Amino acid sequence: MGHTNPDIDAIGSALGIYRIAKTLEKEAKIVANVETPSIKDLYESIKDQYQEVFISSETALAQVDSGTLIIVVDTHKKSYVEVPELLEKTEKVVIIDHHRRSTDFIDDAMLTFHEVYASSAAELVTEIIEYSEVDVKLTELEAEALYAGIMTET
Repeated sequence: MGHTNPDIDAIGSALGIYRIAKTLEKEAKIVANVETPSIKDLYESIKDQYQEVFISSETALAQVDSGTLIIVVDTHKKSYVEVPELLEKTEKVVIIDHHRRSTDFIDDAMLTFHEVYASSAAELVTEIIEYSEVDVKLTELEAEALYAGIMTET
């Protein structure tokens, strides 16, 4: 999941992480409010292909358990994630973010990739894909979403 009112950096990053998980043959979902103005047009163009991938807050809360890994992209703030309650339902949290560290940092994450020099979370996810030991094959749409995330944040 990304932050509330997700933008293309949050969604592009989430799509990149989704593809990594699927490459590793893991179940993956993206928790996002797809009705926000900044991504509504993007979602309309991809919803047929990714309709089962995007889930609501309610669905996520019903499905998560202590064994669930939650990857937070494009924010590190507890109060700014799409569904803060998800952070309380598991101890397995990863953060991928490029914003300056705030006092509301998710401090109990098992892994943090937090680089303020990066242009975007999408850049960091692209870097993970580039240096991955597995061959991650992005769809054209996923690659474009990552690129758009990088471009809009710079």
